[in-house]
Amino acid sequence: MKGKFILLLLIPIFCIAADTVKLKKNKVAPGVTILLPEDFVAMNDDYIASKYPSYRKPLAMYTSPNGKIDFGVNTANNLWGNRLEILKSVYKASISNLFLKVNFLQDTIVTIRKRQFIVFEFVSEQEPKMSYSSKETVKFYTYIMYTVVNHRIFIFNFTAPYGMMDTWQPQAEIIMKSIKINAGKTMLIKDHTVKEPLKGKTTKEAILEQRKNKSLPSK
Repeated sequence: MKGKFILLLLIPIFCIAADTVKLKKNKVAPGVTILLPEDFVAMNDDYIASKYPSYRKPLAMYTSPNGKIDFGVNTANNLWGNRLEILKSVYKASISNLFLKVNFLQDTIVTIRKRQFIVFEFVSEQEPKMSYSSKETVKFYTYIMYTVVNHRIFIFNFTAPYGMMDTWQPQAEIIMKSIKINAGKTMLIKDHTVKEPLKGKTTKEAILEQRKNKSLPSK
């Protein structure tokens, strides 16, 4: 369950060729912009609650027209300061523990517009869902980046099925390298660490309650 939310694992029905994808600028949060396929749409609260049952809502989540290929932005508390090598080791171990097998294609730290990002690009394998007719493991392609902004870690994640990797890998790199962050403006983003709801409430009810109490971002 935790791997499903963190890495946004979905299986698409179809895919658009990378060389035909048109990108447009999206403001995903105060001070954070990125280029995404122009036909991607922002998920609403109901969709997020049904697809990713977690008590911590992401800052933003977008999906392809078929609702199967997703891009998400989230934040996490920063306990390591700017020690990116330590942070990279922590997140790599976490990713490795989420799946049956992980093949890392990138495991590095890069600089984009004078800002350092931890980059993990990998193919993962996990057990099939109970609803799947096949009992073979399911493979996914993921491109994920982390960066420290003020007191928080910002997480950017793109996931596609392994079968679509050749099509989406070039596009994923373009998307990730388009990230722009204004550290000053990100201070306007409210912290959205929330408490687990009272026993008996569904995830959707919890999200709606947190929205009412303004403990989650409005977007």
